Amino acid sequence: MKLSFIEKILIHTPVRVWTQKNLEIPFFLNQVPLPPSAKILEIGCGRGMGLQLLMAEARRRGTPVSQAWGGDLDEKMVGKAQARLRHTAKILQADAEQLPWANESFDAVFDFGALHHVPNWQKGVEEIYRVLRPGGAFYGLEFYKKLICNPVVRIVAPHPQENRFTHKIFCHQLKSQNFVVQADKHTIDLWGMVVACKKQ
Repeated sequence: MKLSFIEKILIHTPVRVWTQKNLEIPFFLNQVPLPPSAKILEIGCGRGMGLQLLMAEARRRGTPVSQAWGGDLDEKMVGKAQARLRHTAKILQADAEQLPWANESFDAVFDFGALHHVPNWQKGVEEIYRVLRPGGAFYGLEFYKKLICNPVVRIVAPHPQENRFTHKIFCHQLKSQNFVVQADKHTIDLWGMVVACKKQ
């Protein structure tokens, strides 16, 4: 499912950029640092700001990525990301339930709030596992059932309402897919962050 009009406004705010740069990305990379010359993917990359911030932080930490890829279902967002990152990343139109990359393509996959838009999000987790190399890491920020099924949110920012998940269910799904959860945190089960590694 593509972002609503309201969500597109929210992700373009300076506050969203600040939280990604100063809270989310540092939390992720402090838990499981990227390996040198990592090949990374962001699902639901939107306009490409997350990838841009990730690459900058990886350089700052002395572990610049070798390749960066992004995928998004919305062709307009793909165009914006391609324009923003034309010299530094490759962006494709992609469905999280059927990622267009080969098995074991990436060292790291990032999700800055994409899977809660995916009707069959469990399939999205399976696809993330498939495209990760053994030992590769998944870094996920997600929004949960209590928030996205709230009556107000349902009006201003519609999401799939069936098969939504809590933090506990999200972590359980990762573990059942043979991820090893390295770190997780959540706030009143409205949103949370998880870092998990694919078993060798």
